[in-house]
Amino acid sequence: MIVLSTGYLTGTPVCWLTPNSHGGMLRKVQNKEQQIIELFRRGDASAMDELYACYADYLTAVCYRYIPDDDKLKDVLQESFIKIFTKVSDFEYRGAGSLKAWLTRIVVNEALNALRREGAAHEQKLAT
Repeated sequence: MIVLSTGYLTGTPVCWLTPNSHGGMLRKVQNKEQQIIELFRRGDASAMDELYACYADYLTAVCYRYIPDDDKLKDVLQESFIKIFTKVSDFEYRGAGSLKAWLTRIVVNEALNALRREGAAHEQKLAT
């Protein structure tokens, strides 16, 4: 096996060449999502860092569409990442994009929950 590239933080091979049955080389690629899920499954300490490095900016942008207030946005993202890191063992990889979709769904749900709580608190304040 000849490693062509490795993961951002982990140094784990993500692209490599292996000999094929015809004496040539076969290029194999593991996508980023598969790599991150594999790190979690192995219990690798860098898995959280790798996931955060890959998706934090994107998830922040998604959350900002719902929660424009910076302090509230940070709270929602913190709750989202806690949920992500505690539930990632339940995640079932279903092909390219499935991890990103799963992460996005968690952030959107947490943002909507925060908006509901805020609306309920505002209604309760008006009622008193």
